[in-house]
Amino acid sequence: MIINDEIIGMVMEPTADGNVDVRDWPEVAGTRKSAGLDRMFVALRAIQDAAHGTAATDEVAGRVASILEDALRELRPSQEIITSDDWTTADGPRAENLISPPLTGVGVSGGKVLAAVTFSRYHHGSNGAVHGGSIPLLFDDFLGRIVAASGVRARTAWLRVDYRRVTPVNQQLQLSGWISQIEGRKYSVRGELRINDLVTAEATSLFVELRPGAI
Repeated sequence: MIINDEIIGMVMEPTADGNVDVRDWPEVAGTRKSAGLDRMFVALRAIQDAAHGTAATDEVAGRVASILEDALRELRPSQEIITSDDWTTADGPRAENLISPPLTGVGVSGGKVLAAVTFSRYHHGSNGAVHGGSIPLLFDDFLGRIVAASGVRARTAWLRVDYRRVTPVNQQLQLSGWISQIEGRKYSVRGELRINDLVTAEATSLFVELRPGAI
């Protein structure tokens, strides 16, 4: 099956389209475990940004370390065990991903999933640019979620990212991804990252559907 490869503009109305349905994504459905957890994840992202390249004195850094160590002691007793049987659900780990930047304005049109994303200070490499390693991570997670949104459990076989321009931090970017071809259990998925309609990076990838019982 070949899906329309036409580049389209951002849409902000979440919906289902073709074989892709993102209505249960947390960014669309608003599904979260609790208001307290929401606050915690926002605070943790802010801590990551504040710590990146900090010029804090040893005294300040020590106080912050003590606070974080206290927080860790609070969290550890409620830490869930991750096993090979766990698969991400709408309110599961991807909703709490603290490595990749959060998505906003998720929508679907023409078989493509569209979203807005902003890399923060935490993702800075040098000279105002996003670290090159942060972009493949975003694509792998995003494109994998698209395959899952088509009702398929799959693993990444390979992912290639081509860098076209500098991707800036602290500026809203347009993210798009779509399944370009399906051949049996093989899902070819593509993605683009843009700013002001200029492509900064694009990805091509292959995901393979798992056989029943496979992990």
